Amino acid sequence: MGQNYKTLNKVGVLAISLIWTVTSFANTAKLAVAQKALESRDYDAARKIYIELMADNDYKLDASIGLIKADLYSANLSNAEKSIKQVLENNPLNLEVRALYVELLRNQGEKSEAENEIKKILKISPENLAAREQLALIRYDDKNYEAAAKILTETLNDYPNESLLKLRRAQSFAQIGKYNESVSDFRDLIKASPYNSRLRAEIVDVYLKQGNTQKAIDELKVASELAPKSTEIKERLADVYLKMGKKTEAQEIYTKVLEEVPGMPTASIKLSKLLMNNKASREAEDVLRTSWKRYPNETEVGKALYDLFKQTQQYGKVSGFLKEYITNYPNETWASLSYAEMLYKVEEYGKVVDVVTAQKDYKENMDSVLLLAAAYKQKGRPSKAADILEDSEQKFNNEKINFNLALAYEDLNKTEQAIEQYRKVKKENDLVVKSQINLALLLEKMGRNQEAAATLSNLKQFNNVSKEDLNKKIKELNQGRGIASEKAE
Repeated sequence: MGQNYKTLNKVGVLAISLIWTVTSFANTAKLAVAQKALESRDYDAARKIYIELMADNDYKLDASIGLIKADLYSANLSNAEKSIKQVLENNPLNLEVRALYVELLRNQGEKSEAENEIKKILKISPENLAAREQLALIRYDDKNYEAAAKILTETLNDYPNESLLKLRRAQSFAQIGKYNESVSDFRDLIKASPYNSRLRAEIVDVYLKQGNTQKAIDELKVASELAPKSTEIKERLADVYLKMGKKTEAQEIYTKVLEEVPGMPTASIKLSKLLMNNKASREAEDVLRTSWKRYPNETEVGKALYDLFKQTQQYGKVSGFLKEYITNYPNETWASLSYAEMLYKVEEYGKVVDVVTAQKDYKENMDSVLLLAAAYKQKGRPSKAADILEDSEQKFNNEKINFNLALAYEDLNKTEQAIEQYRKVKKENDLVVKSQINLALLLEKMGRNQEAAATLSNLKQFNNVSKEDLNKKIKELNQGRGIASEKAE
């Protein structure tokens, strides 16, 4: 009996061990599948597997880190942050997770906090690859490309086979004009990964900055052969031909791209411009209408269609198109503003007010504010115009607001306030000239001829003002005579 018990016990242990081994192999395989899903950007599939693996304590940490990456890379930052804090609560020295926390902070725009985390990691592990890479990316995000390139070069000395670092350095070199160094890095990357069409497409930008259009074309042709279905690469090739002035070749490729992806917004806009140059406005309109129908949310297509109607002087279509656009997309400021500006030109000031104020955030757009104030001024309500401009003066801190507020104050006979606003206009040349002329007129009306003369003297520095006329007016002021001029609007 005892012997049988021992035998059964051994069998039981063996069975349990076998089950554990099978389960372990299965979970290892799952982990590998999740990693591949992560690399191929199938974040939902990766997330699902990692959540399953969380139930196994032996895989919980790996699954947690994988889940953090899936959330982080898919911009699910709140979930990523929650998972990061949970892992660091139990294991504050896990540098891989700390590095992911740095990446999270960088994506959230918390750069100073991200740098503090990097310092903590580097205190423990001075050569930590992820931390140094994130520091370089912070510099790159800040457009401090020189510093980014320096950090990446130092890191590559320790990790020469890290292709991502070399890619970042190639991009940094391109930004600071070190094109030869950038090309060298890209060529190394392409040599290691000759079938990577994206690398070939990216080196094109550097060749174009160098002015080496033929090499750019050669690379794009190879990239197109490697990725024959990539309309992005074909479009880039057309862009280069267009840059070289080879409009026929460019037009042929844009047309082929649109045959493969009907209505593709960027290609449609470029093709429409080429057609317009060839006086084929009807065909250009058809191209843009097809794109607009398929991609109604693409603002640039809407703007291109609007520009075409204006260019071909189809103002009836302009009006109808903008009204339809505003109805469908009431928060698209450019359309409302364009329509309101057209109404202003035909003196429909009441309708201008209606269109502008129908915008949800019109007070956040300076052009909308200026147009609204101008409409109220033309309606004979300078007080309302002044109120609108006063509310916006500090928000925008712009001289156009100051100038128009001065005009409104003049209409309200608030002379001192108008003078104060005119004197705030100091930078924008055209407005400065208008402001100084109006200011001189106001001062002359108040009998302050010497101040008016001094104000006009300031205009001698501007090339677009007649020195002869200025000297004549200044002389008249000094002799106690009025200024023969009109107020500038």
